[in-house]
Parts: sequence; C-alpha cells; structure tokens
Amino acid sequence: MPQSAKDKSPEELQNISTFLKKDSLGEYAGMENLFPAEERILSEYFPRTPARILDIGCGAGRTTKHLVERGYDVVAGDLLPEMIALARRRLPGTDFRVLDATRLDLPSDHFDVVWFSFNGLDCIYPFSHRLKALKEIHRVLKPGGLFVYSSHNILGRCTRISRPILPCIYHYHLGFLYHSLKKSLLQNYWRERHYEDGWLTLYCGTPRRQIKALERVGFEFVALESQVGRSLSRITWKDYWPHYVAKKPMLKEAQ
Repeated sequence: MPQSAKDKSPEELQNISTFLKKDSLGEYAGMENLFPAEERILSEYFPRTPARILDIGCGAGRTTKHLVERGYDVVAGDLLPEMIALARRRLPGTDFRVLDATRLDLPSDHFDVVWFSFNGLDCIYPFSHRLKALKEIHRVLKPGGLFVYSSHNILGRCTRISRPILPCIYHYHLGFLYHSLKKSLLQNYWRERHYEDGWLTLYCGTPRRQIKALERVGFEFVALESQVGRSLSRITWKDYWPHYVAKKPMLKEAQ
C-alpha cells in the first residue's frame, strides 16, 4: 500500500487494492484515446495553449498524453506510485507526481484547468473526503479557472441496458441493489466487483446533486457534456457517467 494512502477510509483502501491488481494496471497502461465527451470539452472549453493544466487522477497518462501533445503546460498526478511509474514510461520528461486529491501539495490560484477524468473523483469515500478534494481543487485553480470531471450517475446506471440483457439485469440491477443496500443509498454510493475478487466503492450522485456539491464549495456550474445531448433531464435518466464543467469565480473588485 502506498505511503500516500494513509488516513484513508477502509473503502478507499479497498479501492486502492483493486487498482493495484495486475489486470487493472494492464488495462490502464493500454488505454490511449480520449472519450468523445472529453474531445468536445477539450475543443470547446479549454483555454489556448500554453495554459497550465493539472491532470489529477491521471492513471497511466491517457489524458496527459493528449494535453502534452497539444502544447499545454501539464502537471499530472495520481495517488498510486505504480500508475505514475507507468505514466513516466509512456511520457518521459513530463511532470508526473504522486498526488492525493484531498490534500494537494500545490500552490493556490495556480492552474487554469484542473481535469479529473474517468470518474476518478468517485473513488474517494466517504462524501466528506470527496468534499475535501473539491475544496482543494477549488483552491489550486486560478480565479476564472475551469474544473472538468466525469462522475457516475445513479439514475442513468439503473436504466442502463446493454446486451446480453439477462447478464446486464443481473450485474447492473440486481447485483447493484444487493451490494448497495449494505451502504446508505442516501450517501449515493454503490459497491461493485471490478476485477475478479477486486471491489470498488464508488460515488454515484445524480447531476443535480453534483451541481449542488460544486456550488457548495464555491464553483459556478458551466455545462454538462454527454453522449445523449445536453438536456439535464435526459442526461439524468440516460447517461451512466456524464462530464461536468465548472468554474472558479473571478475575484470581485473591491468597492
């Protein structure tokens, strides 16, 4: 277990253990491409280069690669040294660091964008720890800076159907309910099997809850990006994990 895992909840330690499995490390090492929603956000919302970007929860450097190639000034971090080792092999010379999102060892008002991709924020448990991460992200952003992330949506998950339908119902509906009822659904967390005997406890708030949490720590909500369009209602019921764009407000001038 990495030194950076101290003071973590049992659920977070289990998540870390799961991501350290050989299959998990291999999967992240093999990921190369951006998701369609990420491509749109990068094109439509990111500032011009060379803006300063914090790519937090970078894993093996999937998103970092695209940011560096576009000419951004990137600091990329992940909680797991093993992931950072994979990322450094992929992109030698890039500023990769072991970073804990709940206590970022980084200066305040420093980054133009903080990007927390592939639902990495959802691995932080309980919700009080998640709020700490949001506050830290808000702190390190410059006034006017953007926070971009994706996150699971409990309602979109419950209406998700894929083929074959019977395994889908078992895994995404019956299995979901069985394991989630062991936790308080009011906390909007679920527990699922990820790699064989590896389990993850993941946040799964609705878009409205996500927006309220962002506003609670001082962000301004900007936009939702999704494969099903931009309607809040449609995204709430159809998208398993939409993407969020928020902004740290500009400082108000003294009267």
